[in-house]
Amino acid sequence: MTTPSLLATWTGQAFTPSPRATAASAGLFDVGQRYRVAVVAERSKRAHKAYFAALHAAFAALPEGRFHSVEQLRKTALCATGFCNEIRIACASRAEALRTVAGIAALDPHALCTVRERTVVVRTAHSQSRRAMGRERFEASRKAVLDYVAGL
Repeated sequence: MTTPSLLATWTGQAFTPSPRATAASAGLFDVGQRYRVAVVAERSKRAHKAYFAALHAAFAALPEGRFHSVEQLRKTALCATGFCNEIRIACASRAEALRTVAGIAALDPHALCTVRERTVVVRTAHSQSRRAMGRERFEASRKAVLDYVAGL
């Protein structure tokens, strides 16, 4: 079981959990027990907002029809720059591979699918949510996505 990330404030002498963290940690910790704390730097809200504003501006500047939405542009850029999961599905024929792509597209319209003979390659973008992606990885993905979009 993975322990949830809990938000706490350093007072200068101790970490004080937020009210939500206090409630969430009920039953997780034993009083008097020592626990190792991993420091996770928070992402800048300003940088986060600027990133999405830049994506919206880039989307508006692209020729109409190239991407259906800002979300599709972002997820395509994440996949193109390696911030994605990839699976390969071996099919019995090219026709089956094409049917498989149609089924995947119905389940996830943002998945990038390619057919190579009888093999389907499916790429799905990594989540950039605060919970899924820490500051360093978000910054790397943000830079890669904006560089990719600038080259379109």
